[in-house]
Amino acid sequence: MMVPAQHRTPGNVLRSEFLAPMGIQVADLAAELGLSRDLIDGVIAGAVRVNDEIAACLGDFLGTGSDYWMRLQRATDRGLISA
Repeated sequence: MMVPAQHRTPGNVLRSEFLAPMGIQVADLAAELGLSRDLIDGVIAGAVRVNDEIAACLGDFLGTGSDYWMRLQRATDRGLISA
């Protein structure tokens, strides 16, 4: 399921376009990435910004490349600033 453009935060995209369709639980993703579950939960909730490390981990595991996640974060940041 595609996330509407105005809601395309990294967390929303991660949850709806990757985790749910792939049947991956947050705890399993965190373990695979070597990151804490709290960190991944924070990204999904929008409380944690995607940084270079998180983007690289997500990009490598999901096959998107890190730039995908950094672009989503920058777009989210711009949206928050202009809101």
